[in-house]
Amino acid sequence: MSAFELDSVRLLHVKNPWGDVEIKSAYSDKSNVWTPQFKSKVESMIGYTISLNEDDGLFFIEYNEFIEHFDEITVGLYMENA
Repeated sequence: MSAFELDSVRLLHVKNPWGDVEIKSAYSDKSNVWTPQFKSKVESMIGYTISLNEDDGLFFIEYNEFIEHFDEITVGLYMENA
């Protein structure tokens, strides 16, 4: 999970560890908010290229919407070659 603020919007980038389920929100992969300019700004902010056409379990959600839908999170540490 990562968090950042862009254009006065607080966004979270969340990974569903089960893989392919993504929440439908104002910042869903298919949302009209993802203009080429906005996508470029987000990629600059987070430091990597995002794919908006895959059911990969990665999704963006506004902070207040996250608080509304989730009451608990579990954080795990992924260690490659461990």
